[in-house]
Amino acid sequence: MTGNGKPDWLIHQPESQSRVGRVYIFDSQTHQVVRTIQNREPGYDFHMQQVEVIPDVDGDAKPELLVGTVRYVLAGHSQTPNDGRVIVRSLQSGAVLYELLDPNPSPATIGMALAGIGDITGDGIGDIAVGAPWKENFAGVIQLYSGADGRWLRTIRSPKPRPSSTNGGRFGRRIEVLPDLNGDNVAELWTQEDGGTLPLFTYVFDGATSALLRTIQYPGNAINPFGGPRYYIGTVRQEAPPGIRAYLFGLGHLADGAGRVYFMPFTPLPKPPRLKPLGASHTGFRLQVIGESGSKLEVQGTEDFKMWKPVATVTMGNQPVEAEDSTATTQPQRFYRAVQRE
Repeated sequence: MTGNGKPDWLIHQPESQSRVGRVYIFDSQTHQVVRTIQNREPGYDFHMQQVEVIPDVDGDAKPELLVGTVRYVLAGHSQTPNDGRVIVRSLQSGAVLYELLDPNPSPATIGMALAGIGDITGDGIGDIAVGAPWKENFAGVIQLYSGADGRWLRTIRSPKPRPSSTNGGRFGRRIEVLPDLNGDNVAELWTQEDGGTLPLFTYVFDGATSALLRTIQYPGNAINPFGGPRYYIGTVRQEAPPGIRAYLFGLGHLADGAGRVYFMPFTPLPKPPRLKPLGASHTGFRLQVIGESGSKLEVQGTEDFKMWKPVATVTMGNQPVEAEDSTATTQPQRFYRAVQRE
């Protein structure tokens, strides 16, 4: 950011009492503050609980700042809305570029977890994931947004949703980006459930399609030493040296009060399924399904990218399989995807 060719330092200072969060950028060579970003907007007090540095989205070849708060206060009001806010700011100038809006606003916080997830839309600009673990009665969701303009792309839900106001799964409480694991040149997305009853799970989703790639049941007996629901699967990194591929899981609390780190050897994930259009027939629209032998795939269709409906379920062999959408004859347009079913 200073133009001297050396990495700079970013220090995050959330302030929940004054409700004015700040980010300081230090010159790593002089240790001087070169820029302060203060997220006070007219009409809002916003204390920047979460911050992430993400790749450039505005074309200035500089990274941006993704900031969120799970609660914010309207100026002049004592009440704190529980719907959260997430904003993308220029790290170069501090200017607000856009806000990420909840597609289904409700008093259930978004912005608990933030991540720049790489380009999933194919426009050459990195996109964004936002965790909302308290939505849908504490089952939790992850919202994906375009990095280019902040528009909502889609919602990822837990494969095993656990809605409950007292014992919900809180899916999306933490988000990590993993290197490409299935050979499609798009980084994958990892998340966890840190609430609910045992067993607890972590999930790996395909970065390009959001299809579930792997469910991993967490080893050990996670507890909350302060009482209440069991919690915190922890975090995962996939940063082993070349030639050594493994998942590493950290767990802060066990029945004996000690922490654990688990090493799980990595096994290659299957390549994502593909669909090839074969054209319309008098009974519907025909598709060719291509996937790994032995995998069970569900072909889904949509008109608006919001509601996906099952079209066909196929079990792959050594050759591609055909599927037909009989409802396509009554629709002006249809879009399709294939997702892995365990």
